[in-house]
Amino acid sequence: ENSKIVAWCGSTAYWQRLYDIIPMMKGICDRDGTFRMVFVANGVQVVRNLCAKFNFDQKYWRVFELPQPCVSKYLRACDIGIHALTVDDLRSRFCSPVKLGEYLASGLPVAITRTMGDMKEWIVNEGAGVVLADDLNPTDAYDKLVSLTAIPRDVARECARRHYRWECYHDNIIKTFS
Repeated sequence: ENSKIVAWCGSTAYWQRLYDIIPMMKGICDRDGTFRMVFVANGVQVVRNLCAKFNFDQKYWRVFELPQPCVSKYLRACDIGIHALTVDDLRSRFCSPVKLGEYLASGLPVAITRTMGDMKEWIVNEGAGVVLADDLNPTDAYDKLVSLTAIPRDVARECARRHYRWECYHDNIIKTFS
């Protein structure tokens, strides 16, 4: 009941930055034992191995591989969504992470990196999330994650309604393919 549960969903590809997220969350959990981490990954053993490599105590985290229809049920049981992409590479500049929409639609405020295209501006402007430092250092991230626990779930859901609809991007998509 008193735990702050941070969700991370994705693949174990290098650009998803698990090798940075895990030590960041370890530092946060070592500082504040009320934080917990839920990994929903398509590489359970990779996550387990990385957590072991960074000595991330298993009392603070769980990892699941779930069929897509079950993911939202787990997300709704969490408090914060986190998504980080590699810094300054082509993929990050042109990304459109679906995970952000899933987190927001589940009522989770989000902690993201600046490498999310224009998403960082509207996440911050709408009060639905924060932008983490590029190095994902635990001190910076801790203060930001604590601030996210005060954001009502409706703020995140409304942000998803405004930005994850066909109508939002229809004209730009038509321009792109014209």
